[in-house]
Amino acid sequence: MLLPFVVVVANVIAWLYMQRTRGWISTHSKRAKAVLAEYAPNLKRIDDIKPEKRQIPRLGRGRLQQVLHIVLAAAAACVIIYFVIVTVYTLARSHLHVMIMTLTSTEQ
Repeated sequence: MLLPFVVVVANVIAWLYMQRTRGWISTHSKRAKAVLAEYAPNLKRIDDIKPEKRQIPRLGRGRLQQVLHIVLAAAAACVIIYFVIVTVYTLARSHLHVMIMTLTSTEQ
């Protein structure tokens, strides 16, 4: 039962790390563009050329990895929830069985 918890925690940590590094990448990219504009305008014009459009907007490699981590964490959370529900049901059922047995034995 420990494995689903590990999967959830690992994927949440990976997702948070990706969010954090996205900010750093954006900061360094802006700095690099400013340096190009100041010291190498010819290279800046080349850098300003836009890449081809993606087939699915807003779904690059980074976003796809984030979605994958969320899906894996959610799947492991479902396993945990299922385990809890089955355990509670089993305990309640056995407790009910004990109560019925107790009631029937006292009536006799």
